[in-house]
Amino acid sequence: MLDKTIKDLEKVIYPLNAIAQRIAMVVLFILMMITVVDVTGRIFIKPLYGAFELTGFALAIVIFFSLGYTQIKKGHIHVTFLVDRFGKRTQAIVDVITYLIFFLLVALITWQVADYAFRLHVGNDKTADLGIPVFVIAVISSIGILFFAFTMLLELLKAVQKVVKNE
Repeated sequence: MLDKTIKDLEKVIYPLNAIAQRIAMVVLFILMMITVVDVTGRIFIKPLYGAFELTGFALAIVIFFSLGYTQIKKGHIHVTFLVDRFGKRTQAIVDVITYLIFFLLVALITWQVADYAFRLHVGNDKTADLGIPVFVIAVISSIGILFFAFTMLLELLKAVQKVVKNE
């Protein structure tokens, strides 16, 4: 049963994170173009108006939309010099505990960022230069963090599966 649940979740979570990663790649390219235009403008004519705000927004999207995909590809740093000395079952149990704590933490962060987005919307907060509603970037960020939370849930289930199967 756990195998089927994991496979079903993979069919949803992997494509969501792949799409988010592609969006992050496009936004990173746009960020690069904004920076080039801004720096070139400073040298020759005048800087790009609102470049600082757009850069901040773009960085948030790139970071939060890349987290889940990076986790799927095992691109995050793991410090395992102590855990590697344990047996396979003990390592799996440590993984379950670690992924559980991390999943709960990421779920809490998702909730708090979404709540912050709601408060920004109610307060009608806007950026100083361009007047962009700040809640929009908070909502987009919470979506990226939610995808990461889904990925952490999947990793938790895989770790539980290893413990149950005694791998």
